[in-house]
Amino acid sequence: YRIFIKDKMKKSISLLLIIFMMICSLKGNSNSIYQTKGFQITTFHSMPKDIDGGSCCFYRSLKDKTRHHYVMVNNLADLAYVSINKKVIILYLIKEQKGKHFVYRNKDYNLNIDIIKKTQDSMSDEGYSFIGYMTISDRHGNHQKIKIYGDCCW
Repeated sequence: YRIFIKDKMKKSISLLLIIFMMICSLKGNSNSIYQTKGFQITTFHSMPKDIDGGSCCFYRSLKDKTRHHYVMVNNLADLAYVSINKKVIILYLIKEQKGKHFVYRNKDYNLNIDIIKKTQDSMSDEGYSFIGYMTISDRHGNHQKIKIYGDCCW
């Protein structure tokens, strides 16, 4: 009878341990790099009307790129569009440094783009791909930094 109870307790403890590990795992995944307190960077699917001609399109992943799920687009000049909490907003270029660092701003958000790798498109002299980071902060001190993939052409 004692062996039966010991086996049952071992199984119960093992089951509790497994449940605890699953709960911890789920909790850890809920704090992804795309969401922080205050706002969430979301994607959008249609190009804003102000983008007519040369543009850069930014994505959170290569999978999003193939599906045209933009995290940001710009018009190669002074306008950038991002989606915050499923609402596309416009930001204005404030500063650009040697094609590697871009700062955009509006009354509610600051956006920094840092390019870490740029590759010339083998099919076109007027296009390139890049990898970098996008950092968005709001006026309340909340911020997010995500890796981005992108393409520019004109």
